[in-house]
Amino acid sequence: MPSTVNLLNASNALTRAAASQVAAAASDWALSGGTLTSISTELVNQNRYVLRMAPNTSSSITLSLPGISLPIDMNGKTLSFNAQVKSGNGIVVTTVLSVDGGTTPSGYSKSIPGGVYGAIQSNTVTIPEGDAAQEVSISIAIIGHGATNTYLTMPHLIDDRAFYNNEFVSLGRNFMPDLFWEMDSQEYAPTAPFHRLIDILTTTANDVKQEYNAMFAFDSNEIANPDNLVTDFSRSVLVDPLFVRDRYMPWLNQFNGASLRRNLTNANGTNYFSNPTIQRSFAEWQLSNGFYGRAAGTRRAIIEAVRQVLIKTKNNADSTYSVGLTPFYLNNQFFLRIQTLLNETHDVTTAGESSTLVLNAAEPARPLGYRIFHSTVTSFTLNDIQLGVIGQVALG
Repeated sequence: MPSTVNLLNASNALTRAAASQVAAAASDWALSGGTLTSISTELVNQNRYVLRMAPNTSSSITLSLPGISLPIDMNGKTLSFNAQVKSGNGIVVTTVLSVDGGTTPSGYSKSIPGGVYGAIQSNTVTIPEGDAAQEVSISIAIIGHGATNTYLTMPHLIDDRAFYNNEFVSLGRNFMPDLFWEMDSQEYAPTAPFHRLIDILTTTANDVKQEYNAMFAFDSNEIANPDNLVTDFSRSVLVDPLFVRDRYMPWLNQFNGASLRRNLTNANGTNYFSNPTIQRSFAEWQLSNGFYGRAAGTRRAIIEAVRQVLIKTKNNADSTYSVGLTPFYLNNQFFLRIQTLLNETHDVTTAGESSTLVLNAAEPARPLGYRIFHSTVTSFTLNDIQLGVIGQVALG
């Protein structure tokens, strides 16, 4: 999002152009109390042009540019106008920016000494919301010129809100134009490069600040009480999966040491988690404990992984999340058997069957070098010797 928005056309903005093309620019501007021509600037960059006002009176003169068409995406934006002005005498310049069809504001006035370029800034206006494109008009009244030639250079509109949203320039916004324009009027540095440097720095800082705010909602102002520091910090979007945005989950999951899984597949290859809320819960579970990454390979990791697919019973009642884990299955120290209740295992219909869904859930948590088997049962018996010792059975 640019901080300086050039909303004037190439001629009215007096940008780089052949002299014959720029000569026609004065026809769009209107000057009361004198004649208007466009000439090359007297600054370092000779490829830019200024409007030269030759007053035929020592009274006030007014330069105006009506009916500037704005892109529709400017609706709702806050805009202001600024430019450089120089006269042979000290002058007072009143600059007004108004939305066509609306109330004309009073504008801003500024005194500028004679013989040097000085920055002028208009009032700010908010472009109405809606689907219709809007037009704005510029009016610059000048008094004190003493009928000497007066010059206007590089007019453009500024999206003020982009500056104000940038904490680096929020306090110094109104003084910035004077800084770089008046320095350049003394030719300490070329106008265009210095202008671009200011624009690039402020624009980039603004974009980075907005992206930071979007990523990390937690800030020091959330700590209302020092006693709550630990609690509040643990709820930061940087560390708490409950608050991290979906698009940043893969970034946070890199610390678990495994790829983030959004879903698991049934025996027929279809996704098991059809509800976005359940998908989110599955992702948060992975981020919270790393059972599919750095904490994989343990008994607890396998049991918790299987429980992720035991969400409801087949008659839509609450699940018991019952999982039996038998080590040394078939007298092989590298074989593990998982058992789940038939009524809570959704992709099988008969007791004793093996569930593809359960095996897919357990696979990322499997200890390296081990093989996992699965079967369903209608119920668990605590004294079943095939389940191993009581500490190896997880019920509810």
